[in-house]
Amino acid sequence: MSRNRLPVRSPLAVVAIAGLVLSACSTTPASSAPAAASPSAANPSVAATAVPSAATLSVDLVFSGTKSLIAKGTAGQCGSGRNVTDGSRIFGFGATEADYPGLGPNGFYLSEDTHGLSYKWFIDSGLAYAAYFPGGATLSSDHKSITIDADLGGPAQPAEHLKGTISCP
Repeated sequence: MSRNRLPVRSPLAVVAIAGLVLSACSTTPASSAPAAASPSAANPSVAATAVPSAATLSVDLVFSGTKSLIAKGTAGQCGSGRNVTDGSRIFGFGATEADYPGLGPNGFYLSEDTHGLSYKWFIDSGLAYAAYFPGGATLSSDHKSITIDADLGGPAQPAEHLKGTISCP
């Protein structure tokens, strides 16, 4: 069985490729970021640079109604992508029971697409909310943060309200 390999001509190319992959996929805080490469006799072409401090995720949400909880901290995951039409950033966020106790076994998710901003909240096996925000949710111009003050669900579901902010790095 043969393995496919990329043609790599220098150790610097490996470092550059690994750095691109990590920066594209990473949502970890700066404290766990890899250190910058430093010049050495073995690798004189790498310039010493400081690694900038990465911003962290900030969650401050209050769920109220039949299910009340406060989700405040830095847990959860931001996900961002690019709009296929114009390349602009799109917002995404997800958190689970492990991130914020009381949130529900299958979590809470926000996702922006061409139709707007949608939410999914799986409270328990018998109750879930999933819809587009009709109003009450405002994204920042850079699509890195959101402010919410909105009712969730519809007329056939128990009243739930969500208020707060999420800021992604």
